Amino acid sequence: MPLDCHIDHSRRVVVATAYGAVSIEEWAACLAKQIRDGGWGYATLFDFSGAESLPPIESLPKIAGDVEELAAEHGPRGPVALLANPRLFEHVRRYSDMAMRLPFQTAVFSDKAAAEAWVERYAREIKSRST
Repeated sequence: MPLDCHIDHSRRVVVATAYGAVSIEEWAACLAKQIRDGGWGYATLFDFSGAESLPPIESLPKIAGDVEELAAEHGPRGPVALLANPRLFEHVRRYSDMAMRLPFQTAVFSDKAAAEAWVERYAREIKSRST
């Protein structure tokens, strides 16, 4: 599977790691897993550093619209870090720009350590609010 979605309940973190070509269906399946398995409100790292391609730019409004509908139905989305390789950085940045209108924070990174630190910071906040 080109998008491996792992939920760590103890840390309140979701890490979705991409390999190869990622389809819109795989992206949607990862979102569905987050909802089904109780990770929707967790801090999420989409690691696209190993991706060869992502859904086309034209599909970004659909992805953003789907997330907006899911948030309306399932409650607030946790913050999302998007880690991109140089070839996909602009594509990922455009998704983040589109997500700015949605009720969750996004940030785009080219450095994995920085992305992980950002996610961990928000995960600690989420965890402290739930205890």
